[in-house]
Amino acid sequence: MSEPNDYWSAMERLPIALIIDDPMPCINPLYYFHLQVSKIAEPAHERTIPVSFLEQFVEVVESHGVRGDFSVIPYPAGLGSIAEGLEGFDDAELDQWLGLVRDHLPENFDIHSEILTHTLALDLETKKLIDISEHDWMGEQGEEILTEYFAESMSILKDVDLANHGITQPCYFKGDEDAYAKAILNAEKRVNGRSRTHYFLDVCVSQKRPLPYCRVADGGEFVVSIPSGTGDGFWPANNGSTDVDALADFYLTSDGQGGRLRELADWQGPIIILTHWQSLYGNGSQAGLNGLAELFRRIDQHLDGVEWMKISEISDLTIDAHRGSRT
Repeated sequence: MSEPNDYWSAMERLPIALIIDDPMPCINPLYYFHLQVSKIAEPAHERTIPVSFLEQFVEVVESHGVRGDFSVIPYPAGLGSIAEGLEGFDDAELDQWLGLVRDHLPENFDIHSEILTHTLALDLETKKLIDISEHDWMGEQGEEILTEYFAESMSILKDVDLANHGITQPCYFKGDEDAYAKAILNAEKRVNGRSRTHYFLDVCVSQKRPLPYCRVADGGEFVVSIPSGTGDGFWPANNGSTDVDALADFYLTSDGQGGRLRELADWQGPIIILTHWQSLYGNGSQAGLNGLAELFRRIDQHLDGVEWMKISEISDLTIDAHRGSRT
């Protein structure tokens, strides 16, 4: 389902983008995932991530001109809508977090709704959690129910003045992906008036040249699947790893000759980098964020032929490639 290879290799500069998976205001997503989905009574991770960490993240990405996608979870862990307040957390802290995102990120990052809770599925009528993971529950639903679920997530972001553009899938999706993609389009049209959109679902760690492609292409309506070409090299920071150079080496070695980004650059396709909010926080060590800053320094030094883009910009290029291959 990939578009012609020469479209991307013929580009003067390869697109590069950063996907930040799982951001929640105030909350450490890994703590609540272990608590609610994994049923671990006392997760070995901090429960919260302070607003100051978002401030530091903003400083890092702004100083290097980074672009990509920043997910926001609208009803984190079932504790409430971010438009109305989170049970057990300070409203002022929530408002400060949202204000920082609004003021600093939308110019360079698409804001994806990462569905609703990121933990257990949410009953939209009662606003109570259902005892099944959100991602497994979605895999059992059809287009109509998925549309309602996605529209609810996008509507909450719209209520806090974060214009959603795209969907990030938590964990995995094992249902009908065509129905899933159509549901994303239905929700985007209803909430945001968009007839072209995109989603992040697939993590392609072994595929030589993972390319985005049009999952839906119907007249002037498009839904593009944007796969990441990397796993999360900063994930070990969740479990105590603090060797910043080693963490960055996963993506790009200090001499620029090794790592997954070197492979992707040499194979002449879009370079989509994946990491997670909790990985950057590193259970309080911030080793992942320090590793990210080191990675950006290496990219600036060694990857000359790249251009930072939003995921939506890469989606638009993919649509152009799709149209060009059919003329």
